[in-house]
Parts: sequence; structure tokens; C-alpha cells
Amino acid sequence: MSIKKTGFLMSAAAAALIFGGATGAHAQYDAAPPAGAEAPQQFDVSNQQLEQFAEAEGNLRDIQEKYQAAAGDISSAEEMQNLQQQMNAEMVETIQTAGLSVEEYNYITGAIQNSPEVRQQYMSIAQ
Repeated sequence: MSIKKTGFLMSAAAAALIFGGATGAHAQYDAAPPAGAEAPQQFDVSNQQLEQFAEAEGNLRDIQEKYQAAAGDISSAEEMQNLQQQMNAEMVETIQTAGLSVEEYNYITGAIQNSPEVRQQYMSIAQ
């Protein structure tokens, strides 16, 4: 398996962890606009949560880099699956150690992506 391919697989695994499986959490935060209304989505994210997110984000990047390097030595699909499971477990632990649940992390990710105000607030904290 080529490094380029394994890098893609590792990134896909990280994205699946971070963006998959948070549907229940989003339901508690997302307020559906009335039928026919185009209301901008409001996000309730505190400075403390953004600081926790920034801490987790930096550590998650380090974990992803570590596992991408390790993926270069993988010779079977089973080994790749084991490596992805290890990476996912470490990523979940990292998010929780930062003081967030995976669902909260996913919510904040969505808030940063979809709200210019939250994005600006995060950028000022992450500097």
C-alpha cells in the first residue's frame, strides 16, 4: 500500500471519528428554523470550550501525523484496520482529556466552519 493511499485512509479515519457519530449531540444544539424560513444557525460556544478545542486540535494533528508515519510500514488491510482503531482510540482520549466529549468537539468544529463569529473568536484564542 502506498504512503499516499495510507495517508488518505488515515485522514478518512480521522474524519470518520471526528465527523461521524455525533448526530445525537447535534440534535441538542441545532435549532431547526421554522418551515420556509432561512434563519442563520446560531451556535453557543464559550471561550472555555474554544480553548479546550484548541488544545485538542493541536494534539489531534500530532496524533494524525504520528499514525500517518506509522502507516508507511503497514503491509495488510488487517494491520491498517488495527492502526486506525488505535488512532481513533487515542483521538477520543485526547478530546476527552481536553475536557470535551467527541460530540462537543464535533459541534464546535461545525460552529467554527459555519459561523464567522465563532471562527473569529476561535482564531483569536488559537493564536
